[in-house]
Amino acid sequence: MLGIAGGALAFTKKRYVHFLLAMAISVMALRSARALPIAAIILLPLANGAIAATIDLPWRDYAKRLRALDTQFLGLGTHAGNPVRRAIAAANRPDRFLLRTTSR
Repeated sequence: MLGIAGGALAFTKKRYVHFLLAMAISVMALRSARALPIAAIILLPLANGAIAATIDLPWRDYAKRLRALDTQFLGLGTHAGNPVRRAIAAANRPDRFLLRTTSR
């Protein structure tokens, strides 16, 4: 259903190829469960793009300010958690696990 809504919004934005693709994949997904992974991989990002282009979301300004702040720190703000992740990984070494697995 989300894919059909995204296809309809793509049609209003004159993205006819996205509309036809969304309708074709939606019909395939409604007829057979085998097309559901195709819908999840291809159709949902298309629908997300159409919905995001149509609706003005209030947190877009927040995201722009966050990106500007991150560029001031040259992207180092996103890597602040790396020492924490390394410490957790060092504390959870596989040789300390209670259950040992054997490979044959």
